[in-house]
Parts: sequence; structure tokens; C-alpha cells
Amino acid sequence: MQLIFTTVNAILHLLTNSKFLGWACDCLKEGKLNLLVEEDGEAMEDMKRVERFVMVAIWCIQEDPSLRPGMKKVVQMLEGGVQVSVPPDPSSFISTI
Repeated sequence: MQLIFTTVNAILHLLTNSKFLGWACDCLKEGKLNLLVEEDGEAMEDMKRVERFVMVAIWCIQEDPSLRPGMKKVVQMLEGGVQVSVPPDPSSFISTI
């Protein structure tokens, strides 16, 4: 569980950088998430988990608070207990971050 929160915290930190956020969203849309973690051998071996973590992170930084999942749902999504749908593209608010 600690590994999950450490990884998600790192992803959230990176996604608060608007340039990285735009790139991460592009990588997600284009199916090229390997570009985000190419230096991390363990992550490269589990790209489904990387995809899930990135989608959860994008859900968590939605501008509209009503779109953000609650902590219980975030934990369920990270653990794989709840399917994570593709989040709305945050490009409409990237410039405000």
C-alpha cells in the first residue's frame, strides 16, 4: 500500500507541472505511457498499473472538485478493485496551473 501512495504522490507532483501534465495526457491518449517511465524497469514491466495510476492522478487534479473522486474511491481504483475510466482531458485548464 505504501508503494502505491508513494508512486501516486510522485505522479501527482509531476502532473502539477503544466508542461508535464500536457505531455502525460498526450502519452495516455496515444498509448505511449512507456515514455513517462522508461527509466524505471519495474514500472516498464507493469504498464497496465502505470496507466491506471496516471488516470487516477488525472482524475484527482480535475479543476471541477465535483469530478474528483473521494479518497475511498481513489484507494479502490489504485488497488484495482474499481475500474478506472478515462478521465476528462484537463487541457482546458492546463494554463491555469
